[in-house]
Amino acid sequence: LTLDVLYQKMDLYLKSVNDVLGQVHGTAVENRECREQEYRDEAGDCIACRQCGSGQELSTECGFGYGAGARCAPCRPGRYKEEAGGQKCKPCLSCAHTSRLHRANCTTTGNAVCGDCLPGRGEQAVARVVIVLDDMFCLPFAPCDALCRLHYPLESLAVVGGAVAIPSGDTARQDALNCAPVKVSECFW
Repeated sequence: LTLDVLYQKMDLYLKSVNDVLGQVHGTAVENRECREQEYRDEAGDCIACRQCGSGQELSTECGFGYGAGARCAPCRPGRYKEEAGGQKCKPCLSCAHTSRLHRANCTTTGNAVCGDCLPGRGEQAVARVVIVLDDMFCLPFAPCDALCRLHYPLESLAVVGGAVAIPSGDTARQDALNCAPVKVSECFW
C-alpha cells in the first residue's frame, strides 16, 4: 500500500463519516483543520478571526480553530497598536529606559515619542556597538582616558572616531565625542 493510496482511503473514510454525522445531526462537519487566523464556529465551519481597529486587540487568542468568543478590546495600559488588523498591541517605548527626554506619552493608538539624549549621554560610544530596532540608546559619554588604555600613540589619538583631539598644553580634548579633558601624560606610561 503506497502513501497516496492510504491518503485516498482515509479521505473517503472521513467523507463517509462526515455524511453519516451530517445525516444524524442535520449538519455537515468540516473535516479540514482551521488555519492560523481562523476559528471554528458552531456549525463547524472555519471562520476568519476578527480584525480589530487601531488601539484594540482580541480579548483572547484566535486561530487554529479556537477563539470563537474573541472580541475586540482596548489595548491594556502601557501598550499600543497603530494600525487596524489582527496583530496584538505592542509595549510602549520607555524614554527613561533609552536615556532620552520624553516628548509625548504613549496612547492606545501611538507609541511614546522620545527626544534628544539626556544631559551627559549621547548616541556615540567609544569601542561599543549598539543595535536597537526602534531607537538608539543614549549611553554615558565614554571618558577619553579609555582611549589611552588602548595604548594609542598621540598621532592615532588625534583621529580616533573621526574626531579631532586638540593638544592644549598637557591636555587633549575630543570635542566631537564630548569627552572630558584628559591629560596626555596619563596616556603614555
